[in-house]
Amino acid sequence: FLEPMGHEIATRTPDQKPVITQHRARFDPDFLVIVQGQTVAFPNNDRILHNVFSYSNAKKFDLGLYRQGESREVTFPHPGVVETFCSIHSSMYAQIYIAPNPYYAVTDEKGQYRIDSVPVGKYRLRTWNKRLPEGVESVEITEINVNSQHPVVVDVELGGQQ
Repeated sequence: FLEPMGHEIATRTPDQKPVITQHRARFDPDFLVIVQGQTVAFPNNDRILHNVFSYSNAKKFDLGLYRQGESREVTFPHPGVVETFCSIHSSMYAQIYIAPNPYYAVTDEKGQYRIDSVPVGKYRLRTWNKRLPEGVESVEITEINVNSQHPVVVDVELGGQQ
């Protein structure tokens, strides 16, 4: 995600309500990125009871036991990582990464990503992987005026970590 350096960016919490489904005694998806302030729905699509909880610093919660066809929701007001479990099924595990703004991306299968419509300014590009240390790079987005109907793509090549 991009973190502004020395300037504010106007952000809005997306209206979309992300969903982590409980199905076949699994969380689906088991990794989800949302924006700070978003609410996530946790529907139970199994014939068995589930409980969704987290003791993570970014958001502690316990939704209690609930049956198939029921759904519970949690709002995530702070950025960070939330590790989510089911108290009945120890194999159920999901991670929710709460980004501080909508300027984030998740890599594709080739490790590539794209962040669109970024306002002009200087930013820290913060990268996160559960198995690696956080990466931080400085980037600057400058205004580009082009008289063309084709989109302009700006590639940013990142060096080593700071």
